Amino acid sequence: MLGKAEGTTVDRATTGYWRILERLRNPTADPVPPSGLPRPTASCHRMTHITVMRYYEDIDIGDTHEFGSYHVTKAEIIEFAEQYDPQPFHTDEAAAEDSAFGELVASGWHTAAMCMRLLVDGPLQNRASMGARGVDELRWKRPVRPGDTLSIRSEVVDKRVSESDPERGYVDSLLEGITQDGDVVISWIGLGMIARRNSTEG
Repeated sequence: MLGKAEGTTVDRATTGYWRILERLRNPTADPVPPSGLPRPTASCHRMTHITVMRYYEDIDIGDTHEFGSYHVTKAEIIEFAEQYDPQPFHTDEAAAEDSAFGELVASGWHTAAMCMRLLVDGPLQNRASMGARGVDELRWKRPVRPGDTLSIRSEVVDKRVSESDPERGYVDSLLEGITQDGDVVISWIGLGMIARRNSTEG
């Protein structure tokens, strides 16, 4: 059971059926839950509409996606930094005021992680991804601050079939993390590996 809202109980089967039905009726709408169905509370909104799996052959150079809405909180900035990047301008507001940033800012690795979450919940969700070979040209362009809302933009910049494994292709994509004001805060080129639909095709 998902729990109760205003005395009404909703089971998982009913909830799943309702979501699928609503997306089939209107795939672009933001669904309003029926009575008794609690609204999602996650800060990262997943792509929930039904999609068709995309293989290497379905991806073209120049393909562009924009996706996501991730609200950045002070608590999350501090929590991440205390565990993974405990520099004072990421963990202590008073110390951050005396830094070059002038205020608390997110670790660059935290920014990368948030954008990676948006990437997985967005463009990668319907790709036959086999992982990645790494990233090139990682750049932190602007600091991310508490209260910012991030989205991502990705563009395919190169693709080629693997010479060593005919079942996979290489797809390189430029990813940019963008704030609510349109400022690019991070960018990198992801060196993705995507399964081929039919390894006998050229």
